[in-house]
Amino acid sequence: MEFTDRLKTIIKKSGLTRVEFAKMSGVSRAQLFNYLKGGQTPGTTFYQNLKSNKAWINLDWLISGIGTEPIEAELSLPNAVDLKLLEEVIAGVEENLEQIDLTVPPKTKSEVISILYQYFIDTKKNIDPSVVERVLRLAV
Repeated sequence: MEFTDRLKTIIKKSGLTRVEFAKMSGVSRAQLFNYLKGGQTPGTTFYQNLKSNKAWINLDWLISGIGTEPIEAELSLPNAVDLKLLEEVIAGVEENLEQIDLTVPPKTKSEVISILYQYFIDTKKNIDPSVVERVLRLAV
């Protein structure tokens, strides 16, 4: 696999458009196009920007083909949001607010959601309506 193919792979796995990738790596769209066509070789700043913005990129592999290609699991953020759990927490908060007839300011509601989300992530427990209600009552 040539450098241009490895760079295309990195761009694809980054989830960015080529324009976004060029901006993130500190080069113009035209420069990135030249790299992808093999007409120009990136400089040190390009690689430094990649490493500082996308730490999962294996520069050895990108530059020389030595080492391992990044796999999808490496690309996920270590603190990625569990959208299903977040949705359940939000629904639980909304349901409890309705049931106990409480109105809370948006800032308080977002703090409660954040606290509950982190609690359920840390404890790996299922959403417990009684826990949601206790946290809501403490918050107001």
